[in-house]
Amino acid sequence: LSADGRARVAGLVSVMRRSRDQRDRLGLRAWMEQAWLDLGGPATAADAGALADAESFFQLLEQADQQGLGLDVTWLERRLEKQFMNGGEAGGKVQIMTLHKAKGLEFDCVFIPQLSRVSRGDDRELLLWDEHSGADGERSFLLAADDHSERGAPTLYNYLDKLRKDKSLLEGTRLLYVGATRAVRRLVLSASLTVDGASGEPRAPAARSLLGPIWPTFRQQMRLHEPDAAPAATSPAVAPTRVLRLRAPVASIGESQAPAGTDTSGSNVPERVRNYRERCIGTAVHMALDELSRREVLPAEPDGRVRERSRAALAGLGLWGRALEEALAAVEQSLRTTLAAAGPGRWILSNRHHQARSEWALTCVDPVTGRIEDLVIDRTFVDCDSGIRWLIDYKNSRPEPGETLDEFFSRQAGVYREQLLRYRHALRELAHEPLRCALYFTALGQLYPLEELELATAG
Repeated sequence: LSADGRARVAGLVSVMRRSRDQRDRLGLRAWMEQAWLDLGGPATAADAGALADAESFFQLLEQADQQGLGLDVTWLERRLEKQFMNGGEAGGKVQIMTLHKAKGLEFDCVFIPQLSRVSRGDDRELLLWDEHSGADGERSFLLAADDHSERGAPTLYNYLDKLRKDKSLLEGTRLLYVGATRAVRRLVLSASLTVDGASGEPRAPAARSLLGPIWPTFRQQMRLHEPDAAPAATSPAVAPTRVLRLRAPVASIGESQAPAGTDTSGSNVPERVRNYRERCIGTAVHMALDELSRREVLPAEPDGRVRERSRAALAGLGLWGRALEEALAAVEQSLRTTLAAAGPGRWILSNRHHQARSEWALTCVDPVTGRIEDLVIDRTFVDCDSGIRWLIDYKNSRPEPGETLDEFFSRQAGVYREQLLRYRHALRELAHEPLRCALYFTALGQLYPLEELELATAG
């Protein structure tokens, strides 16, 4: 042993000898508590709760002495277990369980770690199957064997595999909701993220991880904790410590923790928050326009039902407080502009058109890559007067400071031309009318057709 080790062992032997000599002279509690104090037990307590737990144990020893039980380990274990189950003074007990088992329970604090991990789901099953509803509502059964095709190829097996992964992602999100709602006072979600070498910012997690679906909101509120630096290469090797150093300085405890109120969320720069808020506004506007397009009569301006649904949508996207109120005001302004009598918005939302659809979800094969794609067309209809089919994509963008309206329209057309081309390709397989593609800017009340994408027929 080292000199330090010999000194520690000598101290331990001295305490144990003294305790042995006093065994018959002191009560059970006094005997055990004195030995605990001599060994420096209080220095190992993490907080006041740990000291309270020790006091509870010593009180049980006192009860055992009074009942003439002596040091009955079995009795002590039963009493301690009962005290934990009843939520007594040992109420700070940590319970570790799966998200499935947590259903129906409640805890003051809930910690859900490693949200960035991806469960194993890449193995190709020999057989895949699922129920399917046709356009006529008839339910059928789809079955496919592994055809060893490339991922993304337009095969029945890959389609069923995608459905399986989508369901797994939704189930994971549901489980995360179950776990998060078990918290009464505090919820802590954590993940290990890699850092982009160029920007120095955390990379987005895998889409199939539990963190993937909630990443935009999580990124707004997360606090970054950098890992401790690795020891220098010149540092001497240190053998792993197996002995708890009771008399080690305690000043180092908690040194790495930031003081209360310190903002460590280095990646939450304002621009990102604003961008996310704009996306939330756009989502809420899309939902409101979808609901308005289904009405027999359009209101002159956003009514109470639209406002409440928009508020609920923004809250569901993670906005709250002032951010929610500002976003709601922006949504209402876009809807008010769209419903204005002088603009094209009321014509776009009118139910007089033929074959009108809003938020139309389609699955098609990309003509360039051959991969399966899921698309959502914001609004399409056949104009009741001209017989032309319109394909309209909603945008909530505004011109940059100093940018003219023509420059803005040209820039936006360049950004979204490829997207509209994919939509046009999907519609060409389903419709035969002359087709016009356009962007509708909800905040401006302006419809901008992309003339170069017009088709005499879509067939």
